[in-house]
Amino acid sequence: MITVFFLAAILFTGCEEDLEVRQDALTNYEVDINGSWKLFSISRDGEDLSSKINFTDFTLELSNGDFNLNSSTIPFPTLKTTGSAFSSGSWSFNDDIYPTHIQFTNGSDVVPVKLAYPAYGTNNSSLVLEFSLGCSANIYSYQFKK
Repeated sequence: MITVFFLAAILFTGCEEDLEVRQDALTNYEVDINGSWKLFSISRDGEDLSSKINFTDFTLELSNGDFNLNSSTIPFPTLKTTGSAFSSGSWSFNDDIYPTHIQFTNGSDVVPVKLAYPAYGTNNSSLVLEFSLGCSANIYSYQFKK
């Protein structure tokens, strides 16, 4: 009986503690991926194509809403075979806090590309883009590193 009373006393007194939460713990931060991104690996439907394609000079520059591809020899969603191909323009997220897609735009051409993994407020060192290049059955995954 004393044990039950003792356990009940611990449980009830333990619930009275005030939790302290840092002020910035619940703040949402806009995702920042500005910088120079070097293509690190390419896969199609889970198969690694990195050893079959020379992409050593391929970088994606993202700076304050503008983008630029330094190579047009590697397939990329904006270098499409139908419509106007473009290697520079503007970019934006579908959501500034919790983005799932990045949109590349040049004039009236808009190309949405899926983010394979979440991007966070700051200190993003990896960026994985997933897209199809015409055949929706084939999904390409480009992994970039800063």
